[in-house]
Amino acid sequence: MRPTLLVTALAAALALHTLPAFAQHTTTPAVTELDGVDVIGRAQTLYKSEDAAVATRTDTPLALVPQSVQVLPRELIDDQAARQITDLYRSISGISFFSYAGVTLRGFRQENVLYDGLRGDPYAGFSVPQLFNIERVEVLKGPAGALYGGGEPGGVINYVTRKPAHQAARRIELQLGNQSFGAASFEATGPARADGRIRYRIGAYADGEDGFRWNTDSQSQIGDASVAFDLGDTGELTLQYTDITQNLGGNRLRGVPVDNAGNFLTDRRWNHNEPTDFLDMRAKVALAQYRFAPSSAWEVDMALRWFKNQEHQIYHEPMGLIDRDRDGTAEWMTRQLRNQYRDNDAISSNVNAIFRTSTGAIDHTLLMGADYYRLDADFRAQTANTADTGRVRGPVPGINLFNPVYGRSGFYD
Repeated sequence: MRPTLLVTALAAALALHTLPAFAQHTTTPAVTELDGVDVIGRAQTLYKSEDAAVATRTDTPLALVPQSVQVLPRELIDDQAARQITDLYRSISGISFFSYAGVTLRGFRQENVLYDGLRGDPYAGFSVPQLFNIERVEVLKGPAGALYGGGEPGGVINYVTRKPAHQAARRIELQLGNQSFGAASFEATGPARADGRIRYRIGAYADGEDGFRWNTDSQSQIGDASVAFDLGDTGELTLQYTDITQNLGGNRLRGVPVDNAGNFLTDRRWNHNEPTDFLDMRAKVALAQYRFAPSSAWEVDMALRWFKNQEHQIYHEPMGLIDRDRDGTAEWMTRQLRNQYRDNDAISSNVNAIFRTSTGAIDHTLLMGADYYRLDADFRAQTANTADTGRVRGPVPGINLFNPVYGRSGFYD
């Protein structure tokens, strides 16, 4: 039986193989060509920076830099109407507000601040850096910030100041806003003579506003002047001087008390400081920068920067709530009066040499450099204790959390 089945199956297969085949004809639809569409992304062109020296201290394009670098150019600063660095924090990834102008960068408290690649913050203390004379803000994220010393694991922020331009430009700006805000600025830059080998920049800025916290206000003034000289075929010498004044009334500010759920215990405008409390800061900054290329393979730049800032503040430090009238609610904030002086005098310098060569089809860039930084800091303080608690009570009265009455305490009382 088995051989018969095999022959039958083979015969059926041969019969199927001899059946005629018919081709199927289909009609191909016509191809419709659509009009081209150009998509233009303004944010990708206007806010895009091709390089930033903060990463490698060279002019290496950002696309070739392995570190994480973010650049906030002047166009972004102007479009956001940002006038101080705290206005830009929302535009920087990996950064969060800490206190005053301080931040945490990638989870670490960020202390290292650079100006034109040099260490030293003229706003050191409790003042807030202003952006009037800043061309761009460069943020180097991660442990690569150790390139600038200080061992900052979170990274480093570098402020690049505005320098004299080759093209003449003038700008006058007026601003008005809520909280009685007003600002005025003037800038002028361009060549000082026809051949363009000497250029200048001058600028002045002033603003003022009332804060949303009771008793607070702020005023800032900035004067900035610089001149650039072309020396030889490749050399450029830039000299710059900046004067900064900042007056903050009703400061230093602490937070408003909250409950365990994070709800404010009183009005968000509440302030533990008196109307006579203040924080005044004055800073002076001088910069000299020289760059030249002794040959096609070498580039050299050197910079020297000096700054001095003085900060004086008188304020009432909140020391904790107590139940003064024994009604079961802690409504009385005890306070300590503090009078503090901070004087900083610093000098910073660096020298960098860049050598470029190639071996076959491979290009090499070699960086050599040295940095020097010295800071002399002086701190003086006077303190008057609270009159409400403690073994040694002082003359300073507290203030009610719900119905504050100001004017009962001051440094000269």
